[in-house]
Amino acid sequence: MVVILHQYRVGNLGPKSDGERCSDYCREQGYAASGMPSRDSGDRSCLCYDGKGRVVLKLPLDELPGSH
Repeated sequence: MVVILHQYRVGNLGPKSDGERCSDYCREQGYAASGMPSRDSGDRSCLCYDGKGRVVLKLPLDELPGSH
């Protein structure tokens, strides 16, 4: 039981954060990196970057797999 509580507390169990979902999605699609606009911007998007650091895909977080 202690192990389960520890794993939940460090984020290994339970729902993934928006940032983790974004990172997983971009990596699975073959992009070099991912990011998100600052929280106070009001823009709830996932950004995927190419190897030169350019945004090549901007996707609303609600459209990421596992959002529903």
